[in-house]
Order: sequence, then structure tokens, then C-alpha cells
Amino acid sequence: MHGFHRSVVLLLLSALLLAGCASTSLQGVWKDPQHAGPPFRKLLVVGITKDGQVRRTFEDIFSSQLRARGVQAIPGYSVIAGDKADEAALAEAVKKSGADGVITTRLVAIDTRTGVSPGYVTYFGAPVYPHGFYPSPHAGANLYGYFSTTWAVYQPPTSYSYEEATLESNLFEAGSGRLIWAGTTVTFDTKATAKASAELANIVIEALARDKLI
Repeated sequence: MHGFHRSVVLLLLSALLLAGCASTSLQGVWKDPQHAGPPFRKLLVVGITKDGQVRRTFEDIFSSQLRARGVQAIPGYSVIAGDKADEAALAEAVKKSGADGVITTRLVAIDTRTGVSPGYVTYFGAPVYPHGFYPSPHAGANLYGYFSTTWAVYQPPTSYSYEEATLESNLFEAGSGRLIWAGTTVTFDTKATAKASAELANIVIEALARDKLI
């Protein structure tokens, strides 16, 4: 395969693999060891952000996934006026919603990371070998096989940058206001709000289910 064509194929395969991988992961979990109450049945979902559209998208997706698991869920924007609520407004919203728990998610930090893709060698009509390995002409190769390996093109390592966002999700008991559960997630798909929200919701909900909190 021509070197250029092989490079294009490898890039396309890499893109397909990345598209199929989850971009969000759970990094850490804490649960109140003193909590012995029953699972929460009705949760108020609150996304803490200044961007109203992002907040509504997140709260809708998270609430929808909770309902799919049999948990009643209320998007925060439906009971909290505006994009920011003080303590009194939040208390009134919790009371109005009838929720027994409140789950909040906020952005903790965004960091720029750098990755490096390894170099590789392509040949005209010859196999691909990892960098640093070349077939020896003394290992049973003839003139024509050796000649083909001299037409090698080395693709050097390439670096790339991406953003990594750290988010914190907290589950509070509505009545007492006590923190019951906390989880930290990391995502590198910071531009696709709906996709990142769906992945985060799925990961957090699975973790809450494992801890028998829903």
C-alpha cells in the first residue's frame, strides 16, 4: 500500500476507535459511612454553571437517565428561577419539588494536556514495521526484497493538545442538607455538551446504584 494511503487508513481507524470510546471516567468516590437510610426515590438535579443553556441540557439529560432507572427526577431549572440561586431560593425549590435528595454537579477545573502519537514506518509494497526495526538483508532476503525496504518513509511522532475537565458531583439529603455521596469525574470531550452530559450521568448513576443510594 502506498505510504500516503496507508497513513490515511491509519488516521481513519484511529478516529473510529476514539469515536467509540467513552470520553468520561470516574476518578474517585466518597460515601458517608454513617448513612443507613433507604435509597433516594426523588432527586432534584442541579447543574452549577453560569451558562443557562448548558445547565438546562445537562439537567434534562441527567433527569431523563434517572427516570429510566425508576427514580423520579426534577431538573433544577424547572423550580429554580434564573441561573443562580441563593440559600433561601434553593431551600424553597427543594421544598417545592418534594425531593428527598439533591444531586449537584459543578466544574472544578479545566486543564490543557499534551499527548504524543508514536512514529511508524511505511513502505511501498512492503509491510509496516514499528520504529527501530528494519528487516535485515542477511535474514533470508533477496535483492528484490531488500530493494523494496529501502523505499521506507518514516512518519515521526506527532504531538497534540486537548482539554481535560474535572467535575464534581455531590448527593445531599434534602431534609438535613447532609452530604451523602461525592464523586469526581474527568472528561476530555469538553465541547460536546450533550454527549459529555450523557456519559457523566450514566457513570454517576451507575455508581449511585452500586452504593445502593438509588
